[in-house]
Amino acid sequence: MNYIEWADEYKRDAERVLGTINKYKEKLKSENLSKDERGSIQRVITAYRCIYRELLKTAKHLRQRGENDCEK
Repeated sequence: MNYIEWADEYKRDAERVLGTINKYKEKLKSENLSKDERGSIQRVITAYRCIYRELLKTAKHLRQRGENDCEK
């Protein structure tokens, strides 16, 4: 697998994680959540956001590496 394809795979994974984040955000809109449940969901969202950012950062790095390899 070349770097560009690898970067695209990371980008797709990031999009799936973003979909998961959005599902949890929808759960937060429910008015019948306790304070503990709301806090728990917020922590899950925070964790997924970290994963999302890392996936995008890695995708960007791989894409740059792939573009640099093409220039050689």
